[in-house]
Amino acid sequence: MRTFENIAREEIELLFRNLNNNSYRAHICQGKKPETLKEHIVRVINCACLLVRKHHLDSIIDKLITDWIGNENELYCCWVKRMFINTFVFHDSGKVNENFQSQCMSNKAFHKRKTDVLQPPHGHSFLGSWLYLSFILDQIWDDPYLSDDEKKQLWIYAFFFSYVIKQHHASALGYANEDNFFKSFANSFDELQDYLTVWGYKGDWKRIKKLFINIIGIRKETEANRRASVSLYAIVKLNSSLLTTADYFATYEYINGSLPENWGLFEERERIIEIINHLRQYKHNRIVYDNLDCFIFRHPTKQSGANLNHLRTEMAVEVIQTIRNNPAQRLFYIEAPTGGGKSNLSMIAVTELLEKNLDIQKIFYVFPFTTLITQTFQTLQKTLGLTIEELAELHSKAAFDESEESVNDGLYDEKRKNYIDRLFALYPVCVMSHVKFFDILKTNKKEANYLFHRLANSVVIIDELQTYNPLLWDKMYYMIGQYAHLFNMRFIVMSATLPKIGQLNIPMPAETEFVNLLPHARKYILNSNFAERVKFRFDLFEKQIDIAYLAKFLIEQSKEYAITKSVHGTVHTIVEFIYKKTASEFYSQIQEMDAFFDEVLVLSGTILESRRREVIYYLKNPCNRNKNILLITTQVVEAGVDIDMDLGFKNSSLVDSDEQLAGRVNRNSLKKECEVYIFRLDEARVLYEKDERFKIMQEISFADYEQILTCKNFARVYELVFEKIDLTNQSDWIRNLYSNFLQNLKKLNFTDVDKEFKIIEEQNNISIFVPLNIPLEIDSDEEGVKEKLFSDTELEFLKCFGLVPEQGLLDGKKVWDVYKQLIINSSGKGFNLDRQINFKIIQRIMSWFTFSLMYHSRDSEQLRCGMGEETLGYFYFSHWSEEGDDGPIYDYKMGINTKAFKDIGFI
Repeated sequence: MRTFENIAREEIELLFRNLNNNSYRAHICQGKKPETLKEHIVRVINCACLLVRKHHLDSIIDKLITDWIGNENELYCCWVKRMFINTFVFHDSGKVNENFQSQCMSNKAFHKRKTDVLQPPHGHSFLGSWLYLSFILDQIWDDPYLSDDEKKQLWIYAFFFSYVIKQHHASALGYANEDNFFKSFANSFDELQDYLTVWGYKGDWKRIKKLFINIIGIRKETEANRRASVSLYAIVKLNSSLLTTADYFATYEYINGSLPENWGLFEERERIIEIINHLRQYKHNRIVYDNLDCFIFRHPTKQSGANLNHLRTEMAVEVIQTIRNNPAQRLFYIEAPTGGGKSNLSMIAVTELLEKNLDIQKIFYVFPFTTLITQTFQTLQKTLGLTIEELAELHSKAAFDESEESVNDGLYDEKRKNYIDRLFALYPVCVMSHVKFFDILKTNKKEANYLFHRLANSVVIIDELQTYNPLLWDKMYYMIGQYAHLFNMRFIVMSATLPKIGQLNIPMPAETEFVNLLPHARKYILNSNFAERVKFRFDLFEKQIDIAYLAKFLIEQSKEYAITKSVHGTVHTIVEFIYKKTASEFYSQIQEMDAFFDEVLVLSGTILESRRREVIYYLKNPCNRNKNILLITTQVVEAGVDIDMDLGFKNSSLVDSDEQLAGRVNRNSLKKECEVYIFRLDEARVLYEKDERFKIMQEISFADYEQILTCKNFARVYELVFEKIDLTNQSDWIRNLYSNFLQNLKKLNFTDVDKEFKIIEEQNNISIFVPLNIPLEIDSDEEGVKEKLFSDTELEFLKCFGLVPEQGLLDGKKVWDVYKQLIINSSGKGFNLDRQINFKIIQRIMSWFTFSLMYHSRDSEQLRCGMGEETLGYFYFSHWSEEGDDGPIYDYKMGINTKAFKDIGFI
């Protein structure tokens, strides 16, 4: 097929050749000459061509078309590509609307016109969609080389692409195949036909009007032979992504005079080679690559630090050999034991793929938790030698990058660049959350879909997939497999407790079978250097215990470890509960008992991020190794918290969750006789009743449960889960992958595709803002070294609003006042880039004062009974410091104090 650029240049010339008036405006900006409609559309085409060229999208578009249509009819496929490209040409053609020109562009050459069709009267998107269809339908009709059946199918496809034009200023895509959308054009012809004259239309008006009236019947007639597939969904989604992105950058160029210089890609081969070599020379990797050709697998079983390092080297060599033997494969697993250096293995795999595949331009690292994102960001920076222009962590708590120039000069242009770079992820390596990444794959939201085109020619590393409900695993596998095939992507899925989702019975393209990068993973997992790092103990599992008994037992075991087993003569113990309420009660119980522990620390979902970091750094600081420390926590600590405890105690929940907690004990395998005690105090059913893993664990015996944990046989649980998922997907009577998700996808129901695939049900959460004082900096894990919580850019931003920290503390009340001021100043106004930047900065600052609760949780309901108010997108916790008999409602070190609710009178 011809290239995107060749077709686009030709089509725009054809359209504007007959425009009868060059006084139409597309944008106006104070201090600048109005941008004409032709100037804007040419800019959009230029931006689109640049994006297609930079991301090598011509081949991706062609593949999507042939995968959807088939490649037996080249003319037919070429028509689809023309329709795809003409959305860029026609997207703002509706700005010839006189109401738009007079009301929005202050263009005195035009006067208000009465309309019954265009809503709002100054709208241009529907008119642009209508004009696109009028031209395209007529041209298809006139093509003598197309059969009648082919013409009818192409007419329907034209409506799908016209939907992208209609929605290109909306916040989201809806339902492109909806009857109402198809019908909306039928009664518009008489009023809108004059606009065809404006654009010099020379076709047959009557037959176009007839087509609009009969299109529902044509759609029904052709439905049986119409090919509906993920490729159709993906190409419409890609069309929207490219159009809205090109439109944004074209407008940005008009207002600011230039486009970004850096498009966030690995384009220079020399730079890729530098990164590969940096990894190969970095620390322990040098040994791996220096001995690669003559390496001997010894697989030592005796426990020692030297043998542990040798096993890590063996795994690295095995990953390299497997990648090199499977260079064309697209899906990979890394199943590695805790302490096996999983992150390093993934970076080795990525650099091997970069070396073998010259088309890879981008890397995405995907994690469930912010803590993992931040840790991996730092690791990637050091191991791969990446610069701040090449690497970004994308989440709400990530600060803007600060170059020396922006800090010293306070240049607002630098903040604007940062905002654009992050909005469009203009970095070749991005570290982000599962939620954000899977949103890119399937969302109907405009802002997240900006990034969709960036998936092409990338490597994606997905960590800790088991974190999310198995109900999503089939959808995850389907999307991963299809996009790997269609967008030339590679995926690496990794975990110490890895559900091998490729075992699900879902038809996939041939090249999307998973390859185990560690074919002998079980050999490493069961090696004593890893498997005996922690011993599971079940002394408490079948006993009826209460909090007092558990506290007494925990202290006894902690004392014994400190006296008889610890080389330091001290112990660091962690105990994890399912519910925060039980964790709080346990804390109170410990406080009433023998004061064995020098420090008792608490982590829960209601602890603010600054305190969470203080706790983790305190535990990691070697200077605190001479203290007996107890960490009381909920499940927020399971994955992503890089701490190394001596003893663990955990309320049984999901079996892979139990293993995750064990990963926080003897993390580096350098200690002896470290144990994790499993107990049953709280019932996990409330949290996990919808999780198939929990249901399966209720059906198996204690002996099986013990065997799964002890022998790391998580595959046994996952295989049973896969059987249940496959069984569900075979049913015609249950909502499942085939009956709902794929049907919505094939029908282009973008709204329901997004709803069916929610990693986190955000609408059930409420953000709690606590207006207390937060320190500007905290102790890090290195003695005498501080970590800044707020960047210089953020403090300078607050200073502009008269907010200056006092005595090293930032006042949450005053931060809230700045937020309110920004909201009030933005009320009722259109898009403004500087205002968007301000909101991005204030939201990052506010994240230090915020935690989330489930909206209908008991704590949330009690807070809403007089402890503050729901306003401006948050619950403002105004009475956080109010005292009861059991202390304040909220404490910086403890989080919410549930007991205090009982004795405080609500207002």
